[in-house]
Amino acid sequence: MLNGKESNFKLSKFIPKYLLPLFILGIIFFGFSQSLIISILVLLIHNKKEVKKVFFKTANSSTHQSDEQLASTLNYQDQQEGEGNIVVDHKEETKSGHINIDLSQMSKNFHFSKKAFTIVLLIFGFIILFNLCTFTVDESTTVVVKTLGNMNKVIVSKDNTAVDIQNTLKPDFKNLEIIKDKGLFFKIPFFQEINAYTSKLITYESTEELVTTGDKRQYMVKFFAQYKVTHPGLFEISMGSFSKANSTLDNLIYPVIITKINKLQSEDFLTNKERLYKELEESKKELNEKIAQYGMEVDDIEIHRTLLPPANVASTYDKMIKERQAIAQQIRSEGDEEYDKVVAGTDREKKEIIGAAIEESEGIRGEADAEALKIYAEAFSKDPEFYEFLRTLKTYENSIDSDTTIYLDKNNEILRIFSNGR
Repeated sequence: MLNGKESNFKLSKFIPKYLLPLFILGIIFFGFSQSLIISILVLLIHNKKEVKKVFFKTANSSTHQSDEQLASTLNYQDQQEGEGNIVVDHKEETKSGHINIDLSQMSKNFHFSKKAFTIVLLIFGFIILFNLCTFTVDESTTVVVKTLGNMNKVIVSKDNTAVDIQNTLKPDFKNLEIIKDKGLFFKIPFFQEINAYTSKLITYESTEELVTTGDKRQYMVKFFAQYKVTHPGLFEISMGSFSKANSTLDNLIYPVIITKINKLQSEDFLTNKERLYKELEESKKELNEKIAQYGMEVDDIEIHRTLLPPANVASTYDKMIKERQAIAQQIRSEGDEEYDKVVAGTDREKKEIIGAAIEESEGIRGEADAEALKIYAEAFSKDPEFYEFLRTLKTYENSIDSDTTIYLDKNNEILRIFSNGR
């Protein structure tokens, strides 16, 4: 086995007992990151002897160390077989993990670098001082700065217009500095306190409440609102926490919204979204006037859910059926009325077309008869006797058929043609 001094490392010796309480106090007063840096610095100072070994550097003579000097630090013990000792091979000892190196010889070739240790301490000191003297405000944060417990400035977003109006509501804040900017800011450590609040929208959700519309119908309504902190100073002295803010909004939002719903008819409340949103918008304006003194502003109010009370479900269902039936009957009546109008119009148009056609046909027929008479007159005027003959034949044709028997005198005009041999 290699000769060397065995290191008896103890964790309790490396970490002092007072480090944990110091770390907890640091978190309370400075925050986690700054407390961690201070604890690391205290740990390094407490174990400065061990830290020195990290900053040892080799002397110039150590660069020319010969193989013989290096071999002198590794000694093998030869044990005789007669004495019950076994010669242990260097490779076997290495595998078994029992090699101990004597650092007493190696430490002579190193010396401590005070300059490097000083630089590290300065860097850690600068980091601690920088963290103690600065703070950062991001886009989602609004900040209250207090000096010796007195509020002297607030830091908000650039587009925050409500903070100026709300600041005039409290006379004590007339000298309060309002900074509309984000980024890195400086502070006096131990004298100035930084309280940060989120500037994001916070969602408030109400419990289900029973409301009555203008026509005396009841509904279970659940609504929500989204609000944000616009003046962190007013919010801190009046609310202090978002749980209290939610409780305050619960007491303010419900009466405002219920008053608006009580004026609406149930049909408007359920189906007329434009009318409902208009009422909610008016509710939001009225509510913002009330909560301005708390440094808050409501951005949106919406109806989350509307349900019927269990006792009114059956009656409301029957009433809805009757209403739909009445609407259906009205639609049918309007359809029948429109059908009668279309049929009457069609019949009238049909009669007009038929009348016009008859009138036109009678005119054509009259013209044709007149033309025929004209042709007949012109033809008959050329041979009257022949015309008389044709008329006699036409008379015979119209008055005598196969079943007719006529008795005539031979001097009858009709038989004149036959009696004279014509």
